[in-house]
Amino acid sequence: MTGATGFVGGNLVRALLEGVILCRQPYLPLEGARLARHRMAVDCTKAISELGLPQSSAAGALERSVRWFTDHGYV
Repeated sequence: MTGATGFVGGNLVRALLEGVILCRQPYLPLEGARLARHRMAVDCTKAISELGLPQSSAAGALERSVRWFTDHGYV
């Protein structure tokens, strides 16, 4: 961009970015950040065996997600 278009475009982008950065709330509470330092693991075998939690592949889940977004006009 050159001339007035570049000036207006650049200032608009800068204003939008500054507004987003200044107004944005933190995504993670402080306690969550502290807990993130610790290594944690979970095991879902009890949920599978006792509750019958259905299992599916990550590839299948991704395929269904892409199909949904395409069918609803987001892609």
